[in-house]
Amino acid sequence: MERRKRGTLTRIKRRKLRKKKIRKITLILVLLILASSIFFLKQKVLTTKCKDLYYATEHYMTTGMFNSNKLLRVKTMKLVFADKDSAVVEAYGLSSAPPNAKITYKAYFKKDSNNSWALEKAIPLDNKNLSYKESEESN
Repeated sequence: MERRKRGTLTRIKRRKLRKKKIRKITLILVLLILASSIFFLKQKVLTTKCKDLYYATEHYMTTGMFNSNKLLRVKTMKLVFADKDSAVVEAYGLSSAPPNAKITYKAYFKKDSNNSWALEKAIPLDNKNLSYKESEESN
């Protein structure tokens, strides 16, 4: 009689352990699907918003963990050149690196396959030669 009880208890314990394992796997899968859905949705929204050159300049010049040309905010933008597939923008603002110096970048954008603007490269410019910078600082 005792053997049956012990065997029954181990069967019940095994069932509980199996249920816990299934719950853990299900939870991990649900969280993984949720995280990947959020990531892809964020990318889709960003792709849609970056079809506007103004937004793309603001986004690419102020965000990014490894962006060495990062600005705290874009104070002034000047469209230097634009055609169907490429654009050149001068973006002026405060550098995110201390001591937060005022800096201007010449940003080169190209349209990707989704018709949204992607940053190719950003080159820091000498602020002394820019005409719109002085008028902006005097205000």
